[in-house]
Amino acid sequence: MTFDDAETACGQFGGGRLAQPTTDEFNDQLMGTLGEVSADGSFWIGLKMFGDFWSWSDGTPSKTSYSSWAPGEPSGEGCVTMTSAGEWRVKNCKDMAFYVCQIGK
Repeated sequence: MTFDDAETACGQFGGGRLAQPTTDEFNDQLMGTLGEVSADGSFWIGLKMFGDFWSWSDGTPSKTSYSSWAPGEPSGEGCVTMTSAGEWRVKNCKDMAFYVCQIGK
């Protein structure tokens, strides 16, 4: 599913959005869950380049929060996936990937 389609799908869960791993603990929790589902897959998280800055789906600038970029990332503009190792990578927003939703804070 593309990033935009994944955002739409998460929004259908009564206020849901793509997951926003803004702490090491939440990132580790997602990593454990994603690793159980697909050892080699990557999943959209709610981080995207808006203009000249990275922002979470809820509008929070990413520079004010935790990050888990893979070595060499961020590598340009686009949307962000999380690997089963918990590392974040930039992909073209129109690429296909699994996704993980977050409901609530």
